[in-house]
Amino acid sequence: MTGYDQLLAAVLTPFGEPAARRERERALTVLLRDHHDRAEADLTAAVRANPTGLQVPAVLELLPFFSSPEVVAVLESLMNGDDPEIAAHAGIALGRVTDPTARSAIERSLASTSAQTTAAAADAAATTTDPTYCAALRNRLTDESPVVRFHVVHALLTLDCLSAEDRAELAQTEHDPDVTSLLA
Repeated sequence: MTGYDQLLAAVLTPFGEPAARRERERALTVLLRDHHDRAEADLTAAVRANPTGLQVPAVLELLPFFSSPEVVAVLESLMNGDDPEIAAHAGIALGRVTDPTARSAIERSLASTSAQTTAAAADAAATTTDPTYCAALRNRLTDESPVVRFHVVHALLTLDCLSAEDRAELAQTEHDPDVTSLLA
């Protein structure tokens, strides 16, 4: 196993004890400094090859550090994929990406007809902490899916887009108890 392979294995380790976490952080630092392009290519290729693989959540924690249009494309495709848990992780990861293409990916996904994609996009918007997403999120408040409404309301609250009056008005018209509990 080469030094590069050992670094990749260290950043993907499932172990959480302090020594493993320190080694993971060290390996990530070295990968970003010395092997940035290769590591990004290998990680995105691995996710594309097996988008529901067991290591995908670990890779999704790393991809925002690489922050490129290719990373954005991979995350957006996962948000539109078959696995709702992976889509949720991808949305949060997309919200951490600083590449300018992330914004249009979040906006496209907020306009999606897929509840899973829209919910993940709402999580992405919330993760950015950018209140300019408020208007796009507000457009989804009447979505038929309570899952979408839950994630949209959570994002709107996170981004401080809802006044007390807005929350009271939404609480009166919302029928889903989970969404209503967010508005309380």
